[in-house]
Amino acid sequence: MRGETDVRFRTSWLLLSLLMLVACTPPPLQEGWQGGSRRWFEAELLTGYDDDGSRVATLAVSVPYRNLVFKKFADGYRAAYRIRAVQRSGRDPLRSAEWTGEVHAADYEETRSATMKRHTVQVPLEDSRAEDAVSLQVTLLVEGTQRRSSTLLSVAPGRVAEGGVELAELALYRRRHPFGAPLPATLEIGARSVPDAESFVRMVRSEFDYATGAPWVLIRVFDLAGVDGATEYAIRIRARSESDESWTTTVDVPKQGVETSLLMRLPSEAFSFGSNELSVHLAGAGDRVLGVYDLGLDLEEEASWRANLRQVDSFASDDEMDRLKDAPGGARQQRWDEFWLRRDPDPSNAENERLDLHLQRLDYARRNLQDGFRSGVLSDRGRVFVAYGDPPNIEDVAATFSNPVRWQIWEYPEQGIAYYFRLTQGGNYRLAWSEPI
Repeated sequence: MRGETDVRFRTSWLLLSLLMLVACTPPPLQEGWQGGSRRWFEAELLTGYDDDGSRVATLAVSVPYRNLVFKKFADGYRAAYRIRAVQRSGRDPLRSAEWTGEVHAADYEETRSATMKRHTVQVPLEDSRAEDAVSLQVTLLVEGTQRRSSTLLSVAPGRVAEGGVELAELALYRRRHPFGAPLPATLEIGARSVPDAESFVRMVRSEFDYATGAPWVLIRVFDLAGVDGATEYAIRIRARSESDESWTTTVDVPKQGVETSLLMRLPSEAFSFGSNELSVHLAGAGDRVLGVYDLGLDLEEEASWRANLRQVDSFASDDEMDRLKDAPGGARQQRWDEFWLRRDPDPSNAENERLDLHLQRLDYARRNLQDGFRSGVLSDRGRVFVAYGDPPNIEDVAATFSNPVRWQIWEYPEQGIAYYFRLTQGGNYRLAWSEPI
């Protein structure tokens, strides 16, 4: 009897332990996360067709040099990587493929740069039922390390009938450096290729604001009829806001063969604040519609107004901030214009060079000065940069045995002030103090 009781006790204890183990097991990592860090490469998938009508996809993977692991060689530095793609229909894998690549850097500084390595490959798409959801799981692995990261890309269903014309790719891009060298409003993109990774990044969400510049739209036409017939396509692009005010243009795109691609800049005036609809029409192929949400252009909207105030309070006077914060609805645009007019170095022309400089600083801070979960504009270094610009003197103070804290000192001789930023264990810079110089 006692033996039976012991057996039952041990059995119950084992079941309880298993239940506790299951309950304490952490959930699996989310897609795009590896080892608790966010996905550190970009991937784009553009579907298309071969000359014989077979479905293919262009997979473009872009990764900054600083996210790879380099080894020193006699001729410089090298980093090797692998790209693995698994096509899935539901949960079942249909096809897998793998490619290898290598990056060369001349010196150590280049290995830590934001220079983008673009790797573009063609992926044949396995036939699947039209109602199936098909996706491509893309994993980037750094050779010689345990470092990897994954993302899941949706494969657009095929709709082009034999001999038909289809407007089957419509995506928004933005310039990595909005205030860089001017570019033509339209750029031809070679067949089965994507915009230059050094200059453009695909917008994950269809949102933009005044500091990221006007969005660009990628338009791809598939024509299985080949190169016969018309030598160009007339494509009509229309942006419509909730107020139903519309902006329309028509562009003639030279025919490039089975696939014809165009990258076009959409002017800011094409959109109004809030929800917009972007539609592209191709004769004989119908319309494609894309939602675009415009942020930060309407100062009368509360959220946009507050965001703009947070970006100027590091250099505005207390009286100016009080006047801006107290601006009633309908008067915000006027007070905003007055604020920048007082800083305009040459009010005689239409441009406000100080406002243009402010937008450039916002763009740089967003891209380069983010600390932890803070926006680069609202980080400690970002707020100083937006107020004063690039510091003439930057000094990095290494940690020592007697002082284990690393510092970065920004000096502005013209303003007569220096800022001391402490590097935390989390890799973020926090403002410790400022003092006159």
